[in-house]
Amino acid sequence: MNENSNAINGINQQLDVISQTTKDINYELLDVVKYFDDVDQILVSRIDDLEIENINLETSNGDLSHEIDDLLTIMSFLDRQRDDFNKTVEVISSYLANRIHENQDLLLYQLDMYFTSLYNQWNNGPLFKFQFGSKSWVIDIDLPMSDDDYTRLIDYVDKTLLNEMCIDRQDFDQFLTRGHDDDVTFRDVDTGIIIYCLETMQYYFSGSDDSLTTEAWIDAEYNCANFPKGKAFQYPY
Repeated sequence: MNENSNAINGINQQLDVISQTTKDINYELLDVVKYFDDVDQILVSRIDDLEIENINLETSNGDLSHEIDDLLTIMSFLDRQRDDFNKTVEVISSYLANRIHENQDLLLYQLDMYFTSLYNQWNNGPLFKFQFGSKSWVIDIDLPMSDDDYTRLIDYVDKTLLNEMCIDRQDFDQFLTRGHDDDVTFRDVDTGIIIYCLETMQYYFSGSDDSLTTEAWIDAEYNCANFPKGKAFQYPY
């Protein structure tokens, strides 16, 4: 009886071992299945990406093919129309050159008009009237100015006119006071500005042998402040 009981116990123990082993194998199989599921999802995602890349590549190849066809068409056309194309280039170059010259002339004309308006209207602005309009020597332009009034007036002229036209103040002051033993009048200043500025405009824009060239203006970028010292205007005494 004891022998049978021992045999049964032994068999049960073996069954327990087999059962545990089976469970372990099942767990391992589940891990393997999960691993392959993950790999399958990765492969599916990669395949989708490759399909999208393939579609994009096909589109790019199609576009490139069209561009190659267009280039071949253009090259064929240019080869057939070589002489006409050369003539077209010449026409375009001539047109652009004319437009450039016209634009240069227009810029100089606008600068000429701007400077002309400055010296023609130098004493008509509200700032001048505010600072000097009530002065006796403005009301009666032949009355002499005091030294202080003369300095204040030339300071105003320098800021609003001389500086804009790149006129040297010392040269202008020398021109204005030469030959004046008495005090300077407002008439002297007004007349001096007109004469001096007309000479300046002649030098800037007349195109004569002694005047500035268009190339000089181009080099200065149409700004008289950029002229080298040797090209600054000096009154021809």
